[in-house]
Amino acid sequence: MPQDRDSPPVDFVEIRSQEAVKRALTVALAGNHSVVLIGASGHGKTLLAQAAKGIKDIEIDEVTIDPRDRKRMRLLQRYVGNDIHIEVPPVPYRELTSKRPGTDSAHIRKQVEAAVKWSAKHNDLSLTDSVLMLGKQAYDELGLSARAFTVAIRIARTIANLDQSERIAESHVAEAVQYRLLDRSTVAPVPAERR
Repeated sequence: MPQDRDSPPVDFVEIRSQEAVKRALTVALAGNHSVVLIGASGHGKTLLAQAAKGIKDIEIDEVTIDPRDRKRMRLLQRYVGNDIHIEVPPVPYRELTSKRPGTDSAHIRKQVEAAVKWSAKHNDLSLTDSVLMLGKQAYDELGLSARAFTVAIRIARTIANLDQSERIAESHVAEAVQYRLLDRSTVAPVPAERR
C-alpha cells in the first residue's frame, strides 16, 4: 500500500510490538543494507517498511507468505540476495492491546546517525580469533556461501558501529547471522502467539 505524499510518515511507535524487526531495520538503516520482510498478511510488513523509509530510503522487499506453506523456501530463494532477511511474526494479543509505547522513529534515527558518525571514524574494525571461530562455526553449520559469510560480517560491522564498539564482538556476529534467515536449509515457521 503506497503512502500518500501528503500524509505524515509512519512513526515506528505506531507499530505495536515487532521490536526485533525494528532492531533489524535499525541495523539495515545504519549500514544501508537491503532487507526482505517475510510474513503472513496483516503482521505489519508495510507499516514497518514505511516507517523505515521515513528515516532513510533503503531497499526493502515485502513477501506475504503463509508460514505453513511447504514450498516457502523455494518461493523465497529469489530474495536470498538481500542482506537482511527477517520474519515478521504475528503480534501477540497482550502486546496489541498494551498501552506501553514501543521504540519510536526519533530514537531509531538518533541511533542510525550516531552509528554512521562512529563508522566514519572507525572504519577498520578488527576481528578477534574468537569472532573468527564463531564465524567459521556459522559458515560450516549453516552452509553459508562465501557471499553470505561476507555479508554477515558486514552486518556485524554495522552492529558494532551501532554499539560504538572499536571491534566486532561475538555478539555482533551472532546477531548478524540471525538476520541471514534464508541461508538456512530449513526455515521453521514462526509460532502464532495469541496470548
